[in-house]
Amino acid sequence: MRLTIIALLAIAGSAYAETPTDRAKALVTSQLAAVTKNDDKAFQATFAADAHLDSYWNNGPLSTAPSGYVRDPFMNGSPHSEFKKIKLDKIVAGGDANVVWLTADISTTFAEHEPEQDNNSSNRVEKKRLTELIVLDGSTWKAVAATLTIPEPTHGSIHADHSTLEDATKPGPLAPLAASPAELIKKLSNDKNVFVLGTDTAERAIGPAAAKKLLGKWTKLKMTIDEKSVREVETKTYGFAEVTVTYSTTKKNETLYYDMTALVLAVPNGSDWSVVGIHYRAN
Repeated sequence: MRLTIIALLAIAGSAYAETPTDRAKALVTSQLAAVTKNDDKAFQATFAADAHLDSYWNNGPLSTAPSGYVRDPFMNGSPHSEFKKIKLDKIVAGGDANVVWLTADISTTFAEHEPEQDNNSSNRVEKKRLTELIVLDGSTWKAVAATLTIPEPTHGSIHADHSTLEDATKPGPLAPLAASPAELIKKLSNDKNVFVLGTDTAERAIGPAAAKKLLGKWTKLKMTIDEKSVREVETKTYGFAEVTVTYSTTKKNETLYYDMTALVLAVPNGSDWSVVGIHYRAN
């Protein structure tokens, strides 16, 4: 009888085992709740002390950001807007007991009060993409790297415009991949939850086949990384790189530069790395 009870408890425990999606939803839900409550402390508590959120405040860790900056990208950020609500639309997550990668679509609703506009809206909805790499910190899951974007096309300029990082590092094996779609295809994980996000709304691919197809469209672009704008971290269980990427086009003897910031997420694969997600943001 005792063995039967133990077996039943084991089965029940496995039936309710927490999945990567459960962990991802719990973290993102707590972040959105903190945003809604204007609680910077609670929001920052969901991130590791040295974690960056690549968005408005992207030149240093969140822990050094001025009050309000950590929430502004989620709320809209304009001093003339009135935040109303934020919600999680959908989420994709993968991982294991040590690390979870996720990408989520979220919607922010706010009222516009821009003085120079005549067509302000009382209920404008802004769609955003949030990507994070989260790890277990004691008994709590926290983000070690993240990016939040509004999907939009990149805009060309006659000069490359690179961001700076307070805690920049030298490029390792991951940062250069952001400028080499062909190499990314080779390094891409076969996990069903692998993802590739470009700057445009339509550039969203989930799963190995779709991700490779999207990357294949970019293989002819002339892309480079700014080696002075790299933050790369590798551990025994995860790796990531935040890096400025530029591609250029030349027409009628004029060269235009298109600047982006990329977040590359990876997990160990023997002595190499498997990329589980990459997210580009238009600068």
